[in-house]
Amino acid sequence: MTRALRLATYASFGALWLSGCAWIVVHFALERQGDLGSVPSPWEPTLLRLHGLIAVAGVFLLGWLAADHIVQHWSGGRRRVSGFALAGAAILLVASGYALYYSIDRTHELAAALHEIVGLVALLLALPHWIRPGAESQMKLRLMNQKVPMPTSAADPTSTTMGRGSDKRARASSATAPSSANTTAS
Repeated sequence: MTRALRLATYASFGALWLSGCAWIVVHFALERQGDLGSVPSPWEPTLLRLHGLIAVAGVFLLGWLAADHIVQHWSGGRRRVSGFALAGAAILLVASGYALYYSIDRTHELAAALHEIVGLVALLLALPHWIRPGAESQMKLRLMNQKVPMPTSAADPTSTTMGRGSDKRARASSATAPSSANTTAS
């Protein structure tokens, strides 16, 4: 996945999750009692519109991810379980969001409960998939592959070599030339 697509995915789904959580807080915590029963907060319609607008971008990105990322990486097997759980949650959220818009009565209530529960849990499903295990070791490997001077040994931090594999060359040359304590390989 390209960096731009990854950032768009994180931003879109993060904003979608936050706007959904904000709506839940406003809906359940800021509801007040009026003369004719409970009165929703005036923020609810605005938050629902914002959530719906962001959902359009989210559904677009889901299509893109399904066509590109999922198809490309499914055979690799890495993070397949978390990806499957995340895709399943996304399908449930899209279907329940559609049902919320077009249904009434009992179906609407069930869709709302499903959407709220799966939406809240979605972040817990996304994090194991998005956080890349071994990212620190991958970064170290990338740094080692660059031509960056690195100490050849802990005993002599002033002695440096250039890049990966040159540490062995430096040790080999210091073994053949005992008088060279500060060897630099090029």
